[in-house]
Amino acid sequence: MRRRPAITLIEVLVAILIMAIGLLALLTLFPLGALRMATALQDERDASSASAGANICDAFDLRHDPQYDPPVAASSLFLTPPPNGYNYPPASQVGAGIPIYVDPWGFAGGLPNNVGNGFNATTPTPPTPGLWRVSPSAAKMRLPSSGASLAARYFTLPDDMTFFTNGLPDTGTPPGSTAIQRAGRYTWAYLLKRPQPGSISSPVDLTVVVYVGRPPTLPLSAESTYAAAGLSNDTLVTVTHPLNTPPNIRRGTWILDTTYNQTTGSVNGDFYRVVSITTVDASHVNLELQTPISKPLPLTAITVMDNVSEVFFRGIGDSSQWEFHAQP
Repeated sequence: MRRRPAITLIEVLVAILIMAIGLLALLTLFPLGALRMATALQDERDASSASAGANICDAFDLRHDPQYDPPVAASSLFLTPPPNGYNYPPASQVGAGIPIYVDPWGFAGGLPNNVGNGFNATTPTPPTPGLWRVSPSAAKMRLPSSGASLAARYFTLPDDMTFFTNGLPDTGTPPGSTAIQRAGRYTWAYLLKRPQPGSISSPVDLTVVVYVGRPPTLPLSAESTYAAAGLSNDTLVTVTHPLNTPPNIRRGTWILDTTYNQTTGSVNGDFYRVVSITTVDASHVNLELQTPISKPLPLTAITVMDNVSEVFFRGIGDSSQWEFHAQP
């Protein structure tokens, strides 16, 4: 009987193995692609929120809101030391150096009126008096209330719509309503600082802080201040925390430098992103920062800023200058 050429069982099994490896490699691209798409979408939303926030700040001139920066310089919060959680007497003011955190969502949610006051934390050395947390003037924002209504209108991304699983927009209740429901996932706040602490009339730096998934009613643990140690131009920060209770920090978390500067009688008020965290022992963790510490004095205190997705430094420029800059 004449034999015909064919493939053996071993060759079939080898071909199946090679195809399986190729399919597995191909299947891993789908979750990676979805993750990259989600990251790109969040980056786009962050940039849109920051752009909208900066334009709203300039449109209403919130850098010089009379509620915290009135014409009478002596009553400006840029000159007034905020409440001190450690009963530490700040040095005499030498200029308009106190940073101001314009945060209507946090203000309406009941957070303390100063950031970095050290609740749920160990005492930094030297202690920090924090910085003012305020809500914009209702009259300046043209609303009867400066609470959640102001925050929802001017400090929330309006393009963040809610959709059903079938792709149709959520119009809420009752059925047939035409009002598109906004998710309210992306919100923002402003950090205002005078770059020249010794000059009352100096321009005001603007930093837009974008939050993602920040709950409307915030628990007090949303911001906690810890003693820390870090040197100028270095990216390593050692944080001291209560025994076996490490801070809620992971890769990508933003921290706020609330180190007290006795020379200016103020806090630094600089944001840094954490790129890695390493446990040292039961009371200490090491943080690796994305950018080096910018201030010449050693860092002594940090405040962990939960739900912060991105921080955009605008500087003293107005809306005609569209480019955001990295924080110096």
